[in-house]
Amino acid sequence: AIFSFMNHWNDLMTPLIYLNSRRLYTISLGLATFRQQYSTETPWHLLMAASVVTMMPPLIIFFLAQRLFIQGIVVTGLKG
Repeated sequence: AIFSFMNHWNDLMTPLIYLNSRRLYTISLGLATFRQQYSTETPWHLLMAASVVTMMPPLIIFFLAQRLFIQGIVVTGLKG
């Protein structure tokens, strides 16, 4: 489930193929479009702020489910 969430969260090509309206773009696609708009001088401070906001949901999910990650690692390390 974790790998599926991360794969779908960071997916760039699939939404680009299926979505026709810019208002329906995913976050990763919006970041790519934002960077493409400023081809000569990218406003790095705005791009980094948007990247931090993009990174927050997976980070929050990791901290909330950290106990489950540790349990999974402990269980796989036990010999039966």
